[in-house]
Amino acid sequence: MGTMDTLSVLGTVQRVRGVDQYLITDRNGNILSHHMEHPENVANLVFSCGRSLSSLGKNKFRYTAFFRKNKKNLLIFSVAGYYLGVVKKNDVNNFDTVAAVMAFLKKTQGKTG
Repeated sequence: MGTMDTLSVLGTVQRVRGVDQYLITDRNGNILSHHMEHPENVANLVFSCGRSLSSLGKNKFRYTAFFRKNKKNLLIFSVAGYYLGVVKKNDVNNFDTVAAVMAFLKKTQGKTG
């Protein structure tokens, strides 16, 4: 499956329970897709943390979380050669959002190559 197909599948993460906003970067830090007002504000964080944690955990890296006072925490996932940053809704539990995103990623794995 091509890059555009992968991005269109990953872009549907907006529909996942608990997801408020998202951003997808490639392995070079370029913003490929997003649904947020100022993606440049979090793109470097998503890329830097995703790359660092992926290199530390190799294939075992699942996600990392940054907790915010407003409870719209940032979750970062490594998937299909990209880094996915998700800002969760403040009224949904972190673990519920992570579980929903992980189920989404598992379900779409075959669609993303």
